[in-house]
Amino acid sequence: GAPALAVEAGDEVEHLHLVREVEEGRRLVEEHQVGVLGQGHGDPGALPRILKYLKQTVADLVHTQLEFANTLGNPAAKLRRLPSVCTLHTMPSQEMSAKSRAHQNVEFWSLRLFCDRVISVSEEARLFHLKISSAPEKQNVTLYNGIDLARFAHLDGERDALRSELGIPPDAEVLVTLAVLREPKGIQF
Repeated sequence: GAPALAVEAGDEVEHLHLVREVEEGRRLVEEHQVGVLGQGHGDPGALPRILKYLKQTVADLVHTQLEFANTLGNPAAKLRRLPSVCTLHTMPSQEMSAKSRAHQNVEFWSLRLFCDRVISVSEEARLFHLKISSAPEKQNVTLYNGIDLARFAHLDGERDALRSELGIPPDAEVLVTLAVLREPKGIQF
């Protein structure tokens, strides 16, 4: 497995250094899926369960993604004196119900106050988040999702055959996404 991460509790400089190493891919980490969130905001036992889990696993870093994890995971990290990072992948519509707006405001408040780094997968997503969240610019970075296309160059013949079979012109641009098809992702389906 990946090496264990050692961070002294309360050492803010070391925490930020660790977060930068993870962001830049210079430090490998083990990933654990944590099923402790329950019902999200409406679950008063969620935060204590997260704190207990972080203590039991001797966690070194907390990574959150999506509303409930962002809202509860980052305060839990700070209470356990752990660094935390959040990854933002979506730019949600701002046409939302009052309840959804309140949830978003709580999520962004939690990120502003408790998250060491907010990582956006595109510059557009980073700027969107900065605009609607009032987050400090220095907290937010862009880390592009990237694929080295050279690794697939040998498949050109197979690609051309498949395009022909599917009736796609050889010079047409084709975009493929592997994702949950949700409205906030902006994927038209």
